[in-house]
Amino acid sequence: MDKPALYPWLQASWKNLLEQHKQGKLAHAYLLSGLPGLGKAGFARFVSSALLCLDLSEHGACGHCKTCHLLAADTLPDFYELLPEGKSQTIRIDQVRKLCAHLILTPQIASMKIAVIQVADSMNVASANSLLKTLEEPTADTLLILVTDFPNRLLPTIRSRCQQLHLNPPPHEEALQWLGAQQVDGAETLLSLTSGAPLAALRDSESGYLERRTAVFADFIGLIRGQANILAVSESWQKTYFPDCLYWLRSWVEDMIRLKMVDEPPLLENTDIVSDLKAGSKRLDLKALYARLSLVQTAIQQSSTTVNHQMLLDEVLYPWN
Repeated sequence: MDKPALYPWLQASWKNLLEQHKQGKLAHAYLLSGLPGLGKAGFARFVSSALLCLDLSEHGACGHCKTCHLLAADTLPDFYELLPEGKSQTIRIDQVRKLCAHLILTPQIASMKIAVIQVADSMNVASANSLLKTLEEPTADTLLILVTDFPNRLLPTIRSRCQQLHLNPPPHEEALQWLGAQQVDGAETLLSLTSGAPLAALRDSESGYLERRTAVFADFIGLIRGQANILAVSESWQKTYFPDCLYWLRSWVEDMIRLKMVDEPPLLENTDIVSDLKAGSKRLDLKALYARLSLVQTAIQQSSTTVNHQMLLDEVLYPWN
């Protein structure tokens, strides 16, 4: 389970919730959304631990009272957390039914009951509908927090019964400062590639993301210039970089289209390789670039199926030579 976490860029959202709590104006359900890599899961747990604490302060849970100790051991009966289970990674209807049965009970230790549904968009239609009655007729002293990267994937009836709590990325300089404190190299580029989400940038830094992307881009430029062999590149990407290579390729082609249409487009994802992308875009017209983008998008859709990955990459890369 995610540990409670309050990152600097989430302070304002916490203060807003705390003020609502003090005034007795907390909603019965919140839909917590935002880009991946902002810390939503940990924030939901932070809010839960704080509101369940017997000695709550503006800094959150005290960490010493009975509810704090029980929550840390995942044994607090007034806190529930649902996560996707099984190979399909969905939240099943039996999980939701069990949760709803718990929520009709009175709090046993804390002053309220809190349930967090992580990756809420993984509920199927049946499990989402099972949750509706609880959202429509919430029991007293109960708070539901639904966490998702993709709120539009939830049923409209679910969204309409929750108060929206959208988390935004921090200002660019604040994000850079935080990543600098984590000793992250290439922070500027990583933030650009993750739409300004610091935790996503940190994760990519630790995984060697930039190094792998650089290797794949070198192959891509080689193809554009006619200096690389398609079959060799395809085999290398399939063995080492699949499926990331497809998402990178899509991003590069999208930026090439932007550069083809406007000399200095305001929104570029790959700000560190603009000159190479601009040079590559001059070799093709917009129709050809859109055709290649369509091929990549189709390949991404098929990448999680049983289709042969080598053949998939061959088809995507062939037009570039």
